[in-house]
Amino acid sequence: MQRLSGARLREARQRLRLSQQGFADTVRAAGEELGVPNRCTKRLVQKWEGGQHAMPLRRYQDVLVRVTGLPLLALCTPIPPTDPARADYRLAKIITGLADLTAGWVDLHGELLDLHESLSREQTSEEPSESDTPRHYW
Repeated sequence: MQRLSGARLREARQRLRLSQQGFADTVRAAGEELGVPNRCTKRLVQKWEGGQHAMPLRRYQDVLVRVTGLPLLALCTPIPPTDPARADYRLAKIITGLADLTAGWVDLHGELLDLHESLSREQTSEEPSESDTPRHYW
């Protein structure tokens, strides 16, 4: 089960450099373009960002995807079940662990790319000599 993350929506809006009123206007205009008219207001955006709505109504979901350029799940956070005996509770714990692990791998990948770039710059700044060139005998 997912819940709209007000913080993620706010970040997406701010990345677009829109005020809450500007975002509401953009959501209304995008709704018209998609054939899904809506009555988005600054107050509704405030409620979304403040966490007062678990999930926007269906008519807003596709429009938010269009406006932010992000999939709906990127604007949401999972709602973990509270009963440890339930399978979905255990699954949520596994998924959370995997998400943390994935974030670690992403960080490691970024560090490896930075290291590779540094090494590449060092190698291009030095002229290789005959003795530096590895020889393969296979």
